[in-house]
Amino acid sequence: MKCAAKITLAFVFLGLVGCSTFSAKTVLESKKPFEGLRLEIGSEKEGRAPARILVAEFPGAVFEGQAEKTPSGGWKVSLTTLRWFNNWANGWTDASFLLEGVLAFEKGPAGWLVNVDTVPSIAVADKASLRYFDSYLLGDQALEQFSRRWERVQAATAFLATKFPESWIDNREKVERFLFPELRGYEKGETPGTTTVVDSLLWDVTYSASHFEEALRPVRDSGTMFRDWQESPGLWVLSFHWAPYWKRAVSVVLIEKK
Repeated sequence: MKCAAKITLAFVFLGLVGCSTFSAKTVLESKKPFEGLRLEIGSEKEGRAPARILVAEFPGAVFEGQAEKTPSGGWKVSLTTLRWFNNWANGWTDASFLLEGVLAFEKGPAGWLVNVDTVPSIAVADKASLRYFDSYLLGDQALEQFSRRWERVQAATAFLATKFPESWIDNREKVERFLFPELRGYEKGETPGTTTVVDSLLWDVTYSASHFEEALRPVRDSGTMFRDWQESPGLWVLSFHWAPYWKRAVSVVLIEKK
């Protein structure tokens, strides 16, 4: 997992979990070279228990669901919710998505192995609250704004994934130079074109036309793409890495923490 070296589990646990409480009775944690996946299972009752999964590659996300004991002594985890939190210099986002997917954890000779029975998929956001400077958005208004942002981010990352390798999104400087050369500098050989002014910032509409698909151009030229990136870069990482991550998850080996 490429991001694991950059984002430590300690950072994930302290930064994501915050004030939430979860009493884990069983903890499985991935070991080298695929560090960064942690399964926590709560108190079991009649073969079922609450469970959550933390993934270092997705800072800001906590996956929740139910774990069921299998006849072989392993666990089948049915995912139901993705809790999301991120903050930036002038605010924060606290939200949740409906989540579907089934993961199986079975004990082997070298440790616990992961099998992706049903590839996890993010359905829709169902709750959100936002702070922007000294203003707060709650309820339907916050959910609508967050949902629109998530849709824009998904559209942008789907396009970017056709142009760049998976590791690209982890290099913030490269990402910002491609998305916003007006602010971060143009690549060698490129020069500014026709610009438009939005919120005191110059946006190069010629660059948008030559580098982005048509549907994304007004989003970039209006400054909306920049705000989405500035305020929620973790959502871009989540969307960009989501599908390839679950293909790699079958290579993970976990050990039980005592």
